[in-house]
Amino acid sequence: MRCSFRKILFMVSMLILGTANVKAVENVQGTLLISPDLSVGVPITGVIDTVAKTISISGFVFNGSQFEVISGEYLEPGTYYRSNTSNEKSFFRYTIIPEGKVGGYFVMSWEGESFGVFMQWEYDELLHTYSNIPFFGNSIKQGPLSGSDIIIDLGASDQSPFVNSRITINGGAIDASGVNIQECTSPDGASVSFYLTILSTNSGAVIDRVDWVVDGDALSETGINASIAASMGLHTIDATVTTNLGATETTSSIFKVLDSMGPNLDVQFVDEFGQTVASAAIGDVEIRFNAEDVCDPSPVVTLGAASPIMNVVNGDLIKIIQQDGNVIIPTTGVRVTAIATDASGNSRGSSNTLLIE
Repeated sequence: MRCSFRKILFMVSMLILGTANVKAVENVQGTLLISPDLSVGVPITGVIDTVAKTISISGFVFNGSQFEVISGEYLEPGTYYRSNTSNEKSFFRYTIIPEGKVGGYFVMSWEGESFGVFMQWEYDELLHTYSNIPFFGNSIKQGPLSGSDIIIDLGASDQSPFVNSRITINGGAIDASGVNIQECTSPDGASVSFYLTILSTNSGAVIDRVDWVVDGDALSETGINASIAASMGLHTIDATVTTNLGATETTSSIFKVLDSMGPNLDVQFVDEFGQTVASAAIGDVEIRFNAEDVCDPSPVVTLGAASPIMNVVNGDLIKIIQQDGNVIIPTTGVRVTAIATDASGNSRGSSNTLLIE
């Protein structure tokens, strides 16, 4: 008499390698539970290959007969349709695996009958963790496993060494494209420091060394901290971390050193004795522009202009005198303005006023 196999539940909990260092194959082991007593079980083993998209589980004896897992597919998010025929009887299955989850499809056989089932797990992309999520809803329409529940619980075993890491650049700001921006501190660029953080690794694993490479050149530092004197422009940092268990991973980050600040401009008045003055009565007074920029030793001063000014109060008269075709008006001072521009195109203006005594 053929009955229905009420439900099959697969649970897989497995930690595999980080984003840049994922091993294709993971060995797993677990237990087949065939009764409500969770202490009763048959050991099973398996292999999950995320590149070949396969899940293999060893056979086992169930109720005195060999139970075989014929095939197992590793499924990424999507919609899947599968069918199977056993003893001239066919069945059809489909499932939708949403983003953030992964799944599998198994074809199994017991006492000459084959049947299929989908399952799916929550998935953490950073830690590559597959959570223990029960999956029901695959009602087997034929099969000799009347009234039985099978729970296959696979857990991590003989886990390959893995490590996930991240580079953090000290200071700076992040621009709209996600690049770390460092302000130059000299015409040669800036001193930039960074460090490596371990996000996850095998239990008991420690960092053996970190090999730093910046723009293709290896650094002498082998610890989690490093620094360089970086020139102006875009730079790439690569860090290869190795643990005492032999796991390695290379992660990268980029930063840019630039000059975003305009020069400092000081407008000065110097008398005939070489002294800086704020006022003068008669004689020649020299105008001097002193422009300084952290990243450019020779900023250019442009648009220098001098304009007479006079302080006025209510009721004052402006006395205009013509002399040799020129208009002469009394002033109480001269305002001088200018703009300084550095090699990066940053500008800053400044002004000063010489008072007439």
